[in-house]
Amino acid sequence: TGSDATGTGSQAFPVATVAKAQAKIRSLNTTQARDLTVVVDATVVASPELALVVRDSGKNGHRVKWTGTIDNGARVTGWTVFSGSLYRAAYSGDNMRACWIDGVRCYRARRGSGLVSATWTGTGYTTSDMASTRNPANAELVYSPYAFTESRNVVTAVSGGAITMRSPAHGDITSAFGGTPGSVAPEDVENCYEDFVGHATQGTFYYDEAAGYIYYYPRTGENLATASFIAASGPSVMVSANGVSAVDFEGLTLRYNNWDLRPNGFASIAQNMYWDATHPRVLDAGYGDKCAVPPAALYIAGCTDVNVIGGAYEHLSTMGIHRTSASVDCTMTGVKVDDVASNGVELGSPTEALASTASSGLHTKNNRITRVGMEHLGAAGIVAVFVRDTDIEHNLIEDAPYIGISFSIGLHAHPEWQTAKVGNNRVRYNLVTRVMTAKLEGAALYVQDVQNGVSGGTGLDLSSNVATNVRDDYTSLTTSACGTYL
Repeated sequence: TGSDATGTGSQAFPVATVAKAQAKIRSLNTTQARDLTVVVDATVVASPELALVVRDSGKNGHRVKWTGTIDNGARVTGWTVFSGSLYRAAYSGDNMRACWIDGVRCYRARRGSGLVSATWTGTGYTTSDMASTRNPANAELVYSPYAFTESRNVVTAVSGGAITMRSPAHGDITSAFGGTPGSVAPEDVENCYEDFVGHATQGTFYYDEAAGYIYYYPRTGENLATASFIAASGPSVMVSANGVSAVDFEGLTLRYNNWDLRPNGFASIAQNMYWDATHPRVLDAGYGDKCAVPPAALYIAGCTDVNVIGGAYEHLSTMGIHRTSASVDCTMTGVKVDDVASNGVELGSPTEALASTASSGLHTKNNRITRVGMEHLGAAGIVAVFVRDTDIEHNLIEDAPYIGISFSIGLHAHPEWQTAKVGNNRVRYNLVTRVMTAKLEGAALYVQDVQNGVSGGTGLDLSSNVATNVRDDYTSLTTSACGTYL
């Protein structure tokens, strides 16, 4: 352990926090004469996130490298038998939605069916279901508005025979985003005490934030007295870089973050884009350019020459890595992305449809992207939106509930698409396997929009990829409006 008071930042006299390490770099890089390296040694929690800005850049032709491990997880101990095979331990954290035992993800308790005898209202439902449930503020309802999405919304209150849901997500989800109000019913109830106690399955948990307890039903062979039980904690975005240059995240590991859905719910549209109070459907005009995307553990925006090299982004409640907002020449290579709740990697974003310049040079090569969409089933391994001059090559995409690699997401109707900001992209030599395991209307390799090309370049080179073990519904080559599915 180090000391922020006496540490110099050397290996012999380390500092104690990432914030202090950042301050040390800022004191050195103004007259930087060599590359600087920050080693995050052992378990350090990013709370708040490590936020790099312009003054954290490498200077004078030299670079700043961040390496090591940032681990937001909260270790849970002190388990006691609650009832039968169910155990309980004290824990306090903001709407914790994921946990792991010896590195294996545990899932929030699900009922396996929707609400009983429920009538839709503009604010929620009238039903006696959940009338006596404990701590309804941590409960969620799960929906599938379309075959390619999974949405969920949070219960904000239960009073007598009325359930109040978070809005505007309630209206967006249950109308299938502009259809008949109430036409989409919940298919499941999640994190409800009565469901967990009544018919818990092994490897599931219930979290009662108000009372300060986690309840867990161990899998066969798990011993809570000796196992490492870790609860997701801390900020969703663990490390961010905004407007930075000449920085490398090399051999960096990020894990065990949390994503609290209570402020907005999750009205997922496609590939886990979603509408919320800040990005409402009514202002989106159906183009998708004003929607939100899930947070990522590593977020890189408006950067130049910021590279992700090696390392692991794993056991996450969010996306793994997102590079966006007119970033230029930001390469990702040799990285492991595994066991993430949403998309594995995102390049660009729908909002770049309105930007003067799309992100470019977001090369993504020789990476292993596995087990994505572990909570949000509309997820893809790699999503690229409004990018140009970018290579996606020699990646392994394995185990995705929806698409393997998606290039553009159905924004062909958007007038900004016609400005030819995208193109000269290559998706080649990738192995995509075991995808489309839970959702439909997608493919291993999915291209749904025109690649207009850029000056001196081409559109999209989609070649020499291998797709195996794809759900039978979508294994053939199919064409649609402005698109190709493979």
